[in-house]
Amino acid sequence: MFTLEIIKAIVLGIVEGLTEWLPVSSTGHMILVDEFMSLNVSKAFMDMFLVVIQLGAILAVVTLNFDRLNPFSKRKTYLKKRQTISLWGKVIVGCIPAAVIGLAKKNVYSVATTREVPNKIPPKIVEPERDVPGTKDNT
Repeated sequence: MFTLEIIKAIVLGIVEGLTEWLPVSSTGHMILVDEFMSLNVSKAFMDMFLVVIQLGAILAVVTLNFDRLNPFSKRKTYLKKRQTISLWGKVIVGCIPAAVIGLAKKNVYSVATTREVPNKIPPKIVEPERDVPGTKDNT
């Protein structure tokens, strides 16, 4: 039984490794493969497994393309360094809308997943305490 789980994990790793290089969602493929042959593990472990296996694939991509992505490489000409810095600037500018939308939708997402409405304003500010006759403080 344990070897079957290892084989399933290897298949998931192969799917992740192949789809990381393609212009398709590697996460989506991992979820689909897990639906067909799910690992016999807890949800928390599966979530951690998906993150770790994707981290390995991302690190492989960064390692193989490090010289292209590093604007401080000694092998680059001045023009190539400027182009790489320009690329990083475009990546940062491209991430700004996603960050703004993500921060704006953060509360909406937490409500949708936890079904609890976040209370950002402390109750004392929203509704001040009133003196109620007959309480300990107001006798």
